[in-house]
Amino acid sequence: MKYILETKLGEELNYLEELLEKVEEGYESVNYDDVLEALKLFKDSYELAKSKIKRKIRIFLIKENILFLNPQKRVLKPQSFLVWNAIKRIL
Repeated sequence: MKYILETKLGEELNYLEELLEKVEEGYESVNYDDVLEALKLFKDSYELAKSKIKRKIRIFLIKENILFLNPQKRVLKPQSFLVWNAIKRIL
């Protein structure tokens, strides 16, 4: 079981690293520093008010399946605990 979780976490880490590289190299229409600042907000918290992240960055991270928006509560959180752990490890 531990091996499977480590493998899945490795996949999430790789996906997030690749995404950040694409943003840094200008392949995406968002600012690299803005994306990093948004992700840093999740270093110590699993759930945030959606207003804490700029709309453009929020939409980008939702489309890339990094974040999930709960519209009833108006909160953002990582798509899964694996994604959350990947965010914390990269930052």
